[in-house]
Amino acid sequence: MNRHQIFTLSGKALCLILFFAAFLSQANAAPAIKGNIQYVEGSRFGIGEGFNFEFDKKGNPGVCYYDRNLGSLKYAKVERGRWEVETVAPAGFRQTGLSSSLVYDDANNPCICFSGHDETLKYAVKRNGSWTIEQPDTASGAGGYCSLALKPGGEPVISYQAKDGLYIAKKLAGVWTKEKIDSNGGKTCLLINSTGSIQVYYMGKTAATAEKPASKKEKPVPGVPSQWILKRAFNDDKGWKISTVPGSIGCSGFDAQTGEKESTLTAFIVDRDRHIVILREALAGSGIWKQEQISVDNCENLSLSSVKNGFPSIVFTDSKSSELKIAKFNGAKWDEKLVASAQKGYEFRECQSAKDAKGRDFIILYDGDSLNVLVEKGEGWGLGRIDGKSQVGGYINLAIDNNGTPVMCYYDYSRKELRSARKEGGVWRVTVVDNTGDVGKFASLAAGTGTDMHVSYYDATKGDLKYAIYKDGKWKWDRVDYTGDTGLNSSITTDKAGNPHIVFKDKTKSVLKYATRSGIKWKTSVISKLGEYGDGCVILAAPDDQIKVVFVDGNKIANPPAGESPVRTFVRMATLGKDGKWTIEELAGPYAASIDQNGLSADVSKTGDYAVSYFDRDGHLTVLRTENGTWHMERFGDLCWDITSTRFQKDGSLKILFLSGKLKEDTALRLASFEKGKWKLSDIEINEKKIRYISLASSPDSLIRFALGDLFNHTASYFEQRQK
Repeated sequence: MNRHQIFTLSGKALCLILFFAAFLSQANAAPAIKGNIQYVEGSRFGIGEGFNFEFDKKGNPGVCYYDRNLGSLKYAKVERGRWEVETVAPAGFRQTGLSSSLVYDDANNPCICFSGHDETLKYAVKRNGSWTIEQPDTASGAGGYCSLALKPGGEPVISYQAKDGLYIAKKLAGVWTKEKIDSNGGKTCLLINSTGSIQVYYMGKTAATAEKPASKKEKPVPGVPSQWILKRAFNDDKGWKISTVPGSIGCSGFDAQTGEKESTLTAFIVDRDRHIVILREALAGSGIWKQEQISVDNCENLSLSSVKNGFPSIVFTDSKSSELKIAKFNGAKWDEKLVASAQKGYEFRECQSAKDAKGRDFIILYDGDSLNVLVEKGEGWGLGRIDGKSQVGGYINLAIDNNGTPVMCYYDYSRKELRSARKEGGVWRVTVVDNTGDVGKFASLAAGTGTDMHVSYYDATKGDLKYAIYKDGKWKWDRVDYTGDTGLNSSITTDKAGNPHIVFKDKTKSVLKYATRSGIKWKTSVISKLGEYGDGCVILAAPDDQIKVVFVDGNKIANPPAGESPVRTFVRMATLGKDGKWTIEELAGPYAASIDQNGLSADVSKTGDYAVSYFDRDGHLTVLRTENGTWHMERFGDLCWDITSTRFQKDGSLKILFLSGKLKEDTALRLASFEKGKWKLSDIEINEKKIRYISLASSPDSLIRFALGDLFNHTASYFEQRQK
């Protein structure tokens, strides 16, 4: 047998039982676990402005939008369960009126109108895999606030603003024509019914007298253009007829939809308190309107959605509280609910909603930096990211506090700071833990007593080990060890009293160190001298508060036997005695772990059983675990990547999350579960393929919960799914 494949279990009072035949392919297969990724944070690059979305003929959502990073117009659509993004055209940017509009023709081809790089109106259609771009209006300044619709025969019609007013562009027999409707205006919304009749809702100006305040004491409110009013232009083949929508003076935003039996439903924001007013047409073309007001204030953006034989919803942003909300009509009244709260440093700039084939509300949200999607799921919302580069998600950790609240911490590459996210009321609220220099690498998170959370991490600016505690709703940090370059590869745990215990690497002295605090004073000690390949380490607190440290150590020997590698790697466990001294046992070696990245992870159950996972020298996942004090070893057969997370769940089951695959493009995220003496393997179906950091939580219920950091997009995300 090749000695590179030999594993040993040794140490005082260890009984050796080895299981070499427990290969991945022989594990009992379980159904794939499907769930939703909640995007927590990322994207600071202005992607998503001027977006518009629509469901295609198959019910799949698509969206067009501007990317200020690349200076282009993009199109994204859900394909094979994930958002696929492509560039439509270099787009340029207008100072005002930046918008795009998307519809699908009868052949399910996407059609988009937008303002081009030369600030002229453009029309793009994708057929047979490629985009064709036309220019309906070549006048400079045309294309602002554009809205696209197709006539029953498939001919496109576009409403838009030019320098001298509101226009309509039509394509008939391959030729574009345009006509002017009004001499002024802003945002437009184009509606075409089944007979081809066209109506345009748009913001126009009132007489100069309407600009005056209602009284001498009143002052104009910034951002509320009292000179604007909502208008409606209707074409009955005898020319355009323009009317004003009653009660819309001071309109600062609106949306219009075709409702039941082709009647029109309009919502607009009006007056100095920014209320929402609803205008519903009794019958299509009747001219009889029912007007009502939703009792909300501070509305800044809104989007109206309705379905046939269903009740409408209005999604809007609250400028005062920086929240995204939804108001639903139940047939008798409007009920308002919170959807999401803006994170610190973010703001909700644009939102658009629609109802899918199941009648669920579907929201696209632009937060000034990225384009996000929210889908109604029961009483909550599933959140995902469509596009937007970001620089967060490094060294991500997830834990559940004693109230069952998920909390994560992670490193922000762009700001070089440690950040934390806590899920409150279905919304992730992000805070800065520490930003005093380049801090946050090698972060490790542990729950304390109550809602307390503890984090150990590395200060790269000063080469120190730092520690932060979340208590009474605030983060406070402290320096633990600051002699030389220390604090790398930290791992933290807490005892029953909530005291922190940290293990870390001192790079200057090349030793493994331990730190603990009772009260306000830190005590440190050396556990072991480390060899050249000593990297991974995990600290554990047993149910009796006994502290153990699992670590990888390795070095080269001078004259190895012929045919053998000179590199020796061991998995070891150090136990802290009551006398303060460390006893070290060898769990596996001398060719145990990978010499590059060993992916070491470990945990202890509430009954005192231990589990250790790592990647061996051949790239296979290996598990060491105890049952009633007896060690077992299992080696999984598939080639894996150096990422793993091992956790005992509250029900006593052991779960290991890891990446498998020979090539990065073949990477699969898998969950190995050990229950009732058997291993079961499940694939986690998510849309991320560039995972670099994963952290599986010890869940207090039947949910699978983990956080992940996306290497390619640098995003922090959260996965939650109930197992059947």
